[in-house]
Amino acid sequence: MKYKSGSYFVVLIIISLLIPSTIISLNLSSSASQLNKKDYQILALTPPISIQNDHDFITYDFPGTGDPEDPYLIENLHISDPITKYGIYIGNTTKSFVIRNCYIRVDGYGIYLNSVENGSASIVHNNCQGHTYQGIALFDSNQCIVQNNTCSNNYNNGIYLSNSSNCSVKFNACNNNFRSGVLLHSSSNNIIHTNTFIENRLHGLQLSLQSQNNLIHHCTFIDNNQNGDSQALDNSYNNKWYDPFTNEGNFWSDLGNRKQYPIEGLSQSFDIYPLNLKFRFTNPVAYYLLVILLPIAVVVTAVLAFILGKKIFPVLRKILRSFIHRRRAKRKQLDPQAIYQPLMDREEYLKRSNENYIKRKAEQKK
Repeated sequence: MKYKSGSYFVVLIIISLLIPSTIISLNLSSSASQLNKKDYQILALTPPISIQNDHDFITYDFPGTGDPEDPYLIENLHISDPITKYGIYIGNTTKSFVIRNCYIRVDGYGIYLNSVENGSASIVHNNCQGHTYQGIALFDSNQCIVQNNTCSNNYNNGIYLSNSSNCSVKFNACNNNFRSGVLLHSSSNNIIHTNTFIENRLHGLQLSLQSQNNLIHHCTFIDNNQNGDSQALDNSYNNKWYDPFTNEGNFWSDLGNRKQYPIEGLSQSFDIYPLNLKFRFTNPVAYYLLVILLPIAVVVTAVLAFILGKKIFPVLRKILRSFIHRRRAKRKQLDPQAIYQPLMDREEYLKRSNENYIKRKAEQKK
């Protein structure tokens, strides 16, 4: 191909420019709730929500029908009450619902679910901070989704699951809690991945008795349980601290020179595939996202290289040829501009050629 080598060159240039900026932009602590102070100040202040049965959803007039395809939406609320026990309480329901984009700061539990229908609850993009008990608590509630929430600076735990199994707890930030970031009690078969646990007073993640067959991977543990030997606790059994499909575990700030990370507790578990060893990133979340985005970036840059190569490389080639001609002219001590002079007519050419021939012969005789 005419521009094949040139296109490859453009691809290398563009990729070299894109990758560093991509890594920097992805070096995030978490993909948790994006609600900040300005956001929740805009939200209308709302009294605490208490739903004791399915009919209460209708009483509150939340949008949706409660069907799995059209769940009730509890969203964009700012609940702040220094004396109430629950910010949002939902119990003994069968309807599907989503709690999202809420800022909750109360004296007790931020969000409390009790005995809701299997697979009916999604808690996403909420900010639950500074509560006496737990930021988010699930009791006897299975197959729930707890995703992209910020549960920090709570007196007990950031997220608490009790008798709640087959849940997905992912992309949450649980930092600076007085106890643990996430605590599981008698909760099994949960997937806990890509969460951030930073500077919790006890463990970043704690699995109590009868919490087995849980999968923990791609989480970030930084400076938790600083007075202890491990940032995680496992007092149950058969929990995996890595993804068995990719053989990728978690990031541990105190791994040091160890090849495996020991988990405190009766199980005597290990994270046998710490991310520190495989990916030398300050935060594995950056790598986790980069793996997804990099192939897309390569395709885009290849297309750009193909398009731009046709326009850029003819110009570059012309400049390069001009440079080469000038260098050759200089070596021969010729006027560089002579290269671009119009061709001489035939008679002048023959005359000069004859003169040069006679001159060479005369030099040879000498």
